[in-house]
Amino acid sequence: MPILDCWEELNASQLREKHNIEITLANSKGQTELRHMQLSAKCLKWRTVITTASGCNTESDWKFHAFIPKRS
Repeated sequence: MPILDCWEELNASQLREKHNIEITLANSKGQTELRHMQLSAKCLKWRTVITTASGCNTESDWKFHAFIPKRS
């Protein structure tokens, strides 16, 4: 989720539209590239959600990444 309020990190409440990247068994190996210019974001928070064929979901904890240096 692209964040407008980077200084609050995971506690940020000013969020942009959510983006989903679907990875299936057929393309589960390799890497996925996100470009912050395409997301129109200086930072984002993300997590993985694994859905099995039987419909069970497993979610990771939220992570944070900033494309700009932290302020002092």
